[in-house]
Amino acid sequence: MKKKTFLILCAAIVSSIAYYYTSENEMQDVMTMRNIEALSEIENDESLWEYPDGKPNTFTCGATTASHWWGNSTCAYNVIICTGGGAGCNERRCPEHG
Repeated sequence: MKKKTFLILCAAIVSSIAYYYTSENEMQDVMTMRNIEALSEIENDESLWEYPDGKPNTFTCGATTASHWWGNSTCAYNVIICTGGGAGCNERRCPEHG
């Protein structure tokens, strides 16, 4: 009789521990999905882009900033120009040379 009671008690403890961890994981899964959905809504928001259908084209400004006897100094600012066919782009022109 004691052996049966002990086995039933052990089974109850194991099942309650399993239920606790399962429900905790389900709650984490729900929170993870909510976070992923919230982040994807932000990424798909077209108001974040100057050109929602723009594809970035990056190059260095390269304008001459100074002339010296050993050569010219050039602007090293990375310029981004948006062309069509992308998922979104914000243009960034050189602040000194346009």
